Amino acid sequence: MYFKISNNRREVHQQFKMELNVPAQQTQKIQFDNVPDIFIPEEEYIVEVRMIQRNETLLVPKGYEVSWNQFILNEGARHVAALPHKIASQIGTSGEDIQIQNDKTDCRINSKTGEFISWAFEGKKITNQPIRPSFWRLLTDNDLGNGMDKWAKIWQDASYSYSAKLIGKPAKTQEGVSFSVGYILPNAEADFKVDYEILANGILYIDYHFKQNQKELPNISKLGMYLTLPNSYADISWYGNGPMESYWDRKIRVKASIYSGKVA
Repeated sequence: MYFKISNNRREVHQQFKMELNVPAQQTQKIQFDNVPDIFIPEEEYIVEVRMIQRNETLLVPKGYEVSWNQFILNEGARHVAALPHKIASQIGTSGEDIQIQNDKTDCRINSKTGEFISWAFEGKKITNQPIRPSFWRLLTDNDLGNGMDKWAKIWQDASYSYSAKLIGKPAKTQEGVSFSVGYILPNAEADFKVDYEILANGILYIDYHFKQNQKELPNISKLGMYLTLPNSYADISWYGNGPMESYWDRKIRVKASIYSGKVA
């Protein structure tokens, strides 16, 4: 049996040699020593327990992972480092564009719609397309079977047929620049606006405000936004479930860890 303590930076493994002989429908308590109880508050810590087959049998090979589970010891708290005061953002205009920039980030938005025209960080392009609202997702076989592509189509139309308007012009904040965009949906399904704040260190915060206007509307399949990245972003890494997808019907199969792979 093994246990592992991990967070998004490191892992600590310990191995215990013990034999388990637990009768059916019975339980056995096992004591693990040296489990830390002092943590960095901002970080998540997980203890993972694994049961490994010691000897080969006719059905189970040696080293096979018979069982495992993960337990969160410390959830971690979101923390944003204080920004150095020497970093300041400037707001300028160029034709129909509004430019927000400093030594770290360069962002251009449309002065009428408020939507992103381009956004770069440290000279590297993040996107040259708007960050768009989305009320639709790819359909599963079950969705198609119950006709969701027809009865919920109003939300698909809303994702592609909205219009945008800059309702809060860019203004300097204590840590960067903020502005607000109002979105008009084709059938006035909701009052919807987004507050954007670009911090001087390049972080973008999005504050989402959505209030449904009509009572007789189909269930909404998704409430979010999407960002189109250049093709040069070919590699991905993440801290979370993996390495395969972890939809509801298989989420107990995946482990939280640090994973990486190709976007394709």
